[in-house]
Amino acid sequence: MFEQLKTVYLQFRETFLRFDKRKRFIVAGTAFGTLFLLIGVILISSKKDYRVLYSQLNPQEAGTIVEKLKTDKISYKLMAGGTTILVPGKKVYGERIALANQGLPSQGGVGYEIFDKNNIGATDFVQRVNYQRALEGELARTISSLHEVKRARVHLVLPNESLFVKDQKPTTASITLQLNPFNKLSSQQVRGIANLVSSSVEGLHPKNITIIDSYGNILSKMLENDDSMGLTASQITIQKKVEDYYTKKVQSLMETAVGQGNAIVRVTADLDFNKVQKTFEKYNPDTTVLRSEETNYQLTAGDTANGSGGKVENHIRNYEINKTVQNVVQAVGNIRRLSVAVMVDGSYKTIKGKNGKPIRQYVPRSAEEMRKLSGVVKSAIGFDAKRHDNINVVNVAFDRSLMENEQAAFAAAGKHAFWADIIRKALYGLSILIGLFGLMKIIRSFKMEIRPLKDAELPFGDAEIAHEIPIETQKKIQIQQKVASLTNENPNGAAKLLKAWLVDEAEEKNV
Repeated sequence: MFEQLKTVYLQFRETFLRFDKRKRFIVAGTAFGTLFLLIGVILISSKKDYRVLYSQLNPQEAGTIVEKLKTDKISYKLMAGGTTILVPGKKVYGERIALANQGLPSQGGVGYEIFDKNNIGATDFVQRVNYQRALEGELARTISSLHEVKRARVHLVLPNESLFVKDQKPTTASITLQLNPFNKLSSQQVRGIANLVSSSVEGLHPKNITIIDSYGNILSKMLENDDSMGLTASQITIQKKVEDYYTKKVQSLMETAVGQGNAIVRVTADLDFNKVQKTFEKYNPDTTVLRSEETNYQLTAGDTANGSGGKVENHIRNYEINKTVQNVVQAVGNIRRLSVAVMVDGSYKTIKGKNGKPIRQYVPRSAEEMRKLSGVVKSAIGFDAKRHDNINVVNVAFDRSLMENEQAAFAAAGKHAFWADIIRKALYGLSILIGLFGLMKIIRSFKMEIRPLKDAELPFGDAEIAHEIPIETQKKIQIQQKVASLTNENPNGAAKLLKAWLVDEAEEKNV
């Protein structure tokens, strides 16, 4: 095996030394380029594919997970300031399961698993503190499960029970929320978090809960029991919904009639949010009903012989008049008045300007067309003159200079991108062609044209023996004929070439 390698090496060295400097440089560059390419491919193929194990970790959680990875002898990388941990892609899911079995990441602190360990010698104070820690951790985990919340911290103040009610201190809580980017909590969500915590802690009232975000903004202000403010927010929401409903309704009709982008609609709704309860009592004197009747008898004293004594009878009748009682509760949010403003663009025609260039000329709409459009708007909103509804439809020329400039900029950018793509592809193609041309030139420099010998060129008289001559012998005969031809044509050049060969051969022997 060694002898074969040595023979191959000597043959390669002999062939390489026969080349001139240009060919030696080309062969060496090609060899080194191929070697570097193979090394690069090997390095890329052997490079580990790291993937995210956990992200958005706090420093404490990240440190605990890193220690666990070091113990398991698993390579890792830290990114995003140490809050993101990457491990080889093949081990991501296995490590997540292994870390989850150990309660990592903690997701808001320790929970009820703190009681999994048997602390026989723990005092009542330690048990109480552990219970508070567990309760805070479980609440933080629950709050962190919300889509908008990235991380939560809960702090509880659980006062000791007092013998006297007046001396009992209230239970309080404070919650810090770190929200995900571009997310915010609505008032209903903040109220839900407060009710969740208050229902989980004995004696905790929602008004004793303070909620802030990571920027120090107090979110629990939304929980203040202010009926007027709550009603105002509800009114604004209802009013906006009514205005949006009528705006979309009119906008769709106008754009169908005059074209998209040629009409702008704004609606203002005045709603009645007064809660009115009315009671009506109606009496009908024509219909009476006997309710009660009373008869009283009274004896009077007198001369019995003369017959002046007697009995007095009194009748008392009570009648009930027919009465109707009606309670009416007026609905909240009735429409008092609607005000609609509609701006309609005119039409345009293209004419030639003074310099011969085409320009757009504005053509206003006719009065009859505007009257029809006003009628369409009235029908769409259910116009009521008794409510004093106001409809105003005007025809104005829209300022489209900004839109036209943007369209021109987009067109220019598109054209620039198109030609840039064409030029880039042309350069790629030209580079490929140049590379192929150079490669063909290099190949041709090494290739010696070998053609079969013709019958006239054979040194033998019989052409039948041409097929019996070996190819190597034909090559040598052809080379000899070429050297003889060049010597006859250019004897001076042949002498110089022979002299140069002799010098090179002498130098090689001296070496």
